[in-house]
Amino acid sequence: MPVMNALMHPTIALLQSSSLTNVVQQEIERAILVGEYAPGSKLIEATLADKLGVSRGPVREAFRMLEEAGLVRNEKEPRRVCARHPD
Repeated sequence: MPVMNALMHPTIALLQSSSLTNVVQQEIERAILVGEYAPGSKLIEATLADKLGVSRGPVREAFRMLEEAGLVRNEKEPRRVCARHPD
């Protein structure tokens, strides 16, 4: 019988307490607040999904949450999300 590792991978532990969408939202929010994305930067759904190693769905939901919080602005033509820093 295989021996179970007593230490859980940090990602698995995090996902047991938060949804994937929340984890993605928190990471994008952190990146905006520390200046990884300057105000007005284009945040491209597919690019962020690849960078974070997730599908586009959690990124799309995270964008909605961040828009409600006032950290991103959704521009539909062309579709993009622009980072905004809180004033």
